[in-house]
Amino acid sequence: MKTKIIFLLVIIATVTSIEVTTESRNVQSLVIERITKVNRPNDPTGRNHSLAIRISPNVAIHDVTEWNLVLRTVTKETVTYNLKMEGTEPSLQREFVFEGNLIESDTIIMQAKKATSTVAACLLTLRLKDTGSNIAWVGAEENDPSASMRVLASESLNEIIMADHRICSLVESPCYYIMPKPKPNPRERCVDIVSGTGEIVELCDETVTSFNEITPKPDLHLHEDGKLGVQLDHSGDGKMIEVVVFDYEDRTNVYSEKGYNCYIDISTKDDDGQKQSCTHHFTQPMSQSKMMVLVVRIDDNGAVYESSLQHFDGGNRTKKQPQNYLVQRDMVFSTPRHLLLKQQNPMHVK
Repeated sequence: MKTKIIFLLVIIATVTSIEVTTESRNVQSLVIERITKVNRPNDPTGRNHSLAIRISPNVAIHDVTEWNLVLRTVTKETVTYNLKMEGTEPSLQREFVFEGNLIESDTIIMQAKKATSTVAACLLTLRLKDTGSNIAWVGAEENDPSASMRVLASESLNEIIMADHRICSLVESPCYYIMPKPKPNPRERCVDIVSGTGEIVELCDETVTSFNEITPKPDLHLHEDGKLGVQLDHSGDGKMIEVVVFDYEDRTNVYSEKGYNCYIDISTKDDDGQKQSCTHHFTQPMSQSKMMVLVVRIDDNGAVYESSLQHFDGGNRTKKQPQNYLVQRDMVFSTPRHLLLKQQNPMHVK
């Protein structure tokens, strides 16, 4: 009978210690080889993910009715992800996908259970932490020719290599692949973690955030000084804005200044609700004015929250808005500390 996942349950509790009983001869020892972040099928936003755990050795484990993955956080809480199994045939399955997010932890436990008894187990003491990398489709859905890809490297994963050998390094990151042909395909993003007893566990990230559109589309206008003004509805999860302005006919001609920051001007309120405004510096082409503008909203972790792509013909230049906005003091948009490097180094467009 084929093993089948039929149920998932998440339990959160506060404890002072975690114990795994392995004294019985009937408890088989497990080895965790790899922990991989993978996309969660039932979360189209990409803001949540699942954990795929690969174990060894390649021997049958009998009579498993449930698998438990326990993560003890640095604050001594435990998060337990459970997979209930169907069937009692010996299982040769070596990878198990738990619907739950990776959280910073100092202890990992994996247990195979038969009713209330443990039949196989593994305990690791190690510092488990998200790599901080992020890959997302922006501007359009992945299968749309106008889709672009944003790639964010991190301190623990300071190079992300694409299948065509293009590299996004930490110094260049985030990197934008503007309407690329062929579509970029990132290689495995993995780092090795060494446990307290010397075991090496591979931590990988296979997640790619799907396109999430900014609605309604941002309002675009030119200021008198030639800078691009962007106004969009406020989102509590999108604290920063990046803008890429490029040629309508030739996407390799990018007009935005290095950094691609859109500097937050002010937070306002009108009849339609909260608004967020920013100013982006770019060099407007002399020969033609029809451009494409990619607006990307970024969350506190530096990951893409949502984005929008639209044509822009330059329009009429407008004066900066007078200071009659209602400023929301609790909506100050600042750069998170771990993204300060981004302002010191240019972003890179492929």
